[in-house]
Amino acid sequence: MAALARRTIQRLAILRAVSLWGKGGAYGPLRVQKTLFFAGSSLPDEHFFTFEKGRHGQYSDEVTTSLNVLKRAGKIDVDFAADADRIYTTVPASAANMIISLFEHSFSTWNAALLESFSEWGYKPNSEIYQNSHAHPSYTDNAEGAVLCDGSLPEVSEIQYLSSDDAESLSDLVDPIYQRRTHERMLAALDLPNCPQSNWQELFSERD
Repeated sequence: MAALARRTIQRLAILRAVSLWGKGGAYGPLRVQKTLFFAGSSLPDEHFFTFEKGRHGQYSDEVTTSLNVLKRAGKIDVDFAADADRIYTTVPASAANMIISLFEHSFSTWNAALLESFSEWGYKPNSEIYQNSHAHPSYTDNAEGAVLCDGSLPEVSEIQYLSSDDAESLSDLVDPIYQRRTHERMLAALDLPNCPQSNWQELFSERD
């Protein structure tokens, strides 16, 4: 048994979700938000993210923050298309398998709910996502800004079936500070000038 911080679990959950779209990537942050909301909203005790009623329906600042942190850590990337951004994971296969195993064994209920939500929302046209999510009682029965789903994860969770080495590897994987220092050490070892990080704007806001 080993411990993972709440923010680590949230970031890993984002990677687990985005990986479902495969190499083609998730077609814009809107469907990532909705897929995660409808995965968690049906579970009484396993909400990874807090969602509120926003301009575009069910929206989580925590999902947006996690997406941007993962972009800075180099674990997701974005292809900018004319109509929407393609979001996809860049983690190696070994790490992806660790993430899948974590959620299949330690968060199996949420993982099953995510797969079900993905099958419904993963490839809907944006027009249908808007229409169906705005017709849902979570939207129609609440005022704007109301909390629709309150994150229930503690600050630190003890995870059964997870070794301390794997917990450390997963935590480092989604830590942008660790990734930046690793990048700097690699440049120093190769005696290369410090390549500037891309000036990433916070693009995963409620705008799709």
